[in-house]
Amino acid sequence: MPVNRSDNLREAETAIVAAFSTGLLEAARSELERIERNWDQDKDALGRSWTPLAESTIRKKGHSRILRESGSMRQSGFVSRSGPNAVTLGIADPKIQIHEWGTEDIPPRKVLGPAKTHLRAGHLRSVLTKRIAKAILALKFGMAIR
Repeated sequence: MPVNRSDNLREAETAIVAAFSTGLLEAARSELERIERNWDQDKDALGRSWTPLAESTIRKKGHSRILRESGSMRQSGFVSRSGPNAVTLGIADPKIQIHEWGTEDIPPRKVLGPAKTHLRAGHLRSVLTKRIAKAILALKFGMAIR
C-alpha cells in the first residue's frame, strides 16, 4: 500500500506498535485457552495424550484424571505483558515444574513445554496481520482503532 501522506507517520508507528502488542496478547490468550482445553482432555499443549496414571496412583486417589487433584494448578494459568513487545504465558503454581520435567516416580506430563517449543507461527502471524491491517486501515480512513 503506497503512503499518500507523510504528516501522520508518528501516529502510524504508534498505531502499528500498539496493534502488534495487542496482537501478541491476543495470541497468547488464545494459546492459554488451547492449553486449558487440552488439559481437560489429559493432553499436552499440542494435543498429545499424557502418560496414564499408574494403577497404584488411581487406587490411592480414587480417580484416573491426570493433574486434577484440586484444580488450583490449572486455574493458575496466566498471560501478562512483560514488555511493550513481549508477553508471558505461564502456570503460577510451582508444582507445574514437577509435571513438566517429571521425577524418579512421576513421568513428565508436559503442559507448557510443547507450546513453548512449537509456537503456532501461522496463528501468531494471522493475529498480528489482522491487528496491524486494522490499524493501517483505521489511519487511512480516519477511524478509531479497536
